[in-house]
Amino acid sequence: MDNSAPVVVLKDQGGHAAVAVARSLGRLGIPTYLVSEDGPSAVGASRYWTNRFAWDLSGPNDQSLRTLLDAGREIGSRPVLLAIADSTALFIEKNASVLEKYFIFPKAPPPLIQALTNKWQMFAAAKEHGIPTPEVMYPRSRADVVNFIKTARFPIVLKGAVHLLPQAKWKTIVHTTAELLEKYNSASASGNPNLILQEYMPGDDESVWMCNAYFGAGSECRAIFSGKKIRQTPPPASISTLAVR
Repeated sequence: MDNSAPVVVLKDQGGHAAVAVARSLGRLGIPTYLVSEDGPSAVGASRYWTNRFAWDLSGPNDQSLRTLLDAGREIGSRPVLLAIADSTALFIEKNASVLEKYFIFPKAPPPLIQALTNKWQMFAAAKEHGIPTPEVMYPRSRADVVNFIKTARFPIVLKGAVHLLPQAKWKTIVHTTAELLEKYNSASASGNPNLILQEYMPGDDESVWMCNAYFGAGSECRAIFSGKKIRQTPPPASISTLAVR
């Protein structure tokens, strides 16, 4: 196996999946680098990182880009650039024309990544292409929510719609009309809420399955992996703390 190409993992706040990447690639002898927010981090403590670079994705785009380019020049060898969060994938898409001179990464036609990180647009794309998906409603006013309640089946899942807007990572399950209206009123107190209302799919933690796949340049599926969640935090709809594949 050729393990000479270094890999740069690009992470913002959170991003504990980076540890799995470091352990998997590090054990194969692949030089693996972390570019992440500064400060104490359990993610950055892994012994499998060849080196770590601090950056601030919340700062000006030019500044964040300069930090990443400096890291790429220091590493050399045009490393593979790996995003493990929506925010970092969007950053790469936005700056792809500059980054591709220093890094190797999949290039999708813009604004594909932006659309796939928008839960409402992804729902619309699934419908367009005949992919089964829970029903979703994107309310633009309280009146939309009131009309939705007339035919709604509880419980209902509330999620952030657009990753780059406030409440992007909010996810909760409501069981009554009063609870739904209370949550919506709270979310809309500072302006238009960034929320979708999604059909609830019943089941406990162990009924949640995941699928990840790798596709080549011609969209051919090269590898596919399935996983089953055992535990999530916070329950009952969030990041896996224990899973099997």
